Amino acid sequence: MLLSRDLVRFIRQTNRLSQREFAGRIGVSNSYIALVESGIKPVTANLSKKIADTFGIDVDYVEAAKRFIDV
Repeated sequence: MLLSRDLVRFIRQTNRLSQREFAGRIGVSNSYIALVESGIKPVTANLSKKIADTFGIDVDYVEAAKRFIDV
């Protein structure tokens, strides 16, 4: 499952990280995160996995929860 761009932003902001800090933690450029969050670049399976692994997130759980919350 893929994270949405809104969930990427939500995870970053919940962890109180700038785009630069967030990107550094997952091993991508901050400009790439900016493009993802603005909807210019898609959230790939690889990016979703990096975020999930780094922040201990169960992507399947998040996808299921999206049905009940507005994120």
